Amino acid sequence: MRFIDLFAGAGGFAEGFKRAGFEPIAFIEADPAACFTLKTRLSYYYLRENNKLDIYIKYLKGEIGRDQLYSAVPSHILESVINLSIGNENNPNIFQIIERLNGKKNIDIIAGGPPCQAYSLVGRARDKNGMQEDTRNYLYVQYGRFLKKYNPKMFVFENVIGLLSAEKGKHFKNIQAYFRRLGYVVEPLKINANEFGVLQNRRRIIIIGWKKGLNPPIDNLTDQCIFEYKVESIFKDLPKLLAGGGRDKYLTYTAEINDYLYFTKIRNGVSI
Repeated sequence: MRFIDLFAGAGGFAEGFKRAGFEPIAFIEADPAACFTLKTRLSYYYLRENNKLDIYIKYLKGEIGRDQLYSAVPSHILESVINLSIGNENNPNIFQIIERLNGKKNIDIIAGGPPCQAYSLVGRARDKNGMQEDTRNYLYVQYGRFLKKYNPKMFVFENVIGLLSAEKGKHFKNIQAYFRRLGYVVEPLKINANEFGVLQNRRRIIIIGWKKGLNPPIDNLTDQCIFEYKVESIFKDLPKLLAGGGRDKYLTYTAEINDYLYFTKIRNGVSI
């Protein structure tokens, strides 16, 4: 199944979808640095899947640069990272690029979460107007324009828990109503990432939508994943580092990976 990642950031959403077997068609992201991260991750996947991972390892070691890394990857893969801001001005250009990449094939899923600063509790506390005048409050409308354009079977919309209370819940209600008007059944879920194996309290709102009549089987996202690990478990195999220390050169791991690192795929099998 094919998906588009909106407001892609560094690719967290895409990583999950790709691991689950979905085919990425396009990533739309305004930040150039995040786009480099997306392209580098796509390069890793392509090289690994084509038994050329040695090129990626040379890049990690500093033996080749970013341009040399990217030159080993087909151009259409890198072109799937679209470095443009989503909005009325750029959307026609974005649509043209996606059509060139995907042809007339269907887009099955759209995923993404608009920038969260306007909804976040911290952002609202810092702004004298509580972010009420911030245009990012309405980026869900731009998200909806992609739903109108590609009519996917499903979508996944993610944002901070502060969305529930922003302007006394007005935006949360409007977002759901808007998606329903576009022909989707909407199910909002409150989740905490620490219930799914992340060693951090990270509370989020996930809105899952699907076309009326589709009735997909959705797993129970309230099932908890219990780990007996702490944050230090992530760093167990790393060299010790003192304040002010460190080197620019790559280092090797100092211990075997533990079950947590293996299960979560935080380590990718490369020894540096």
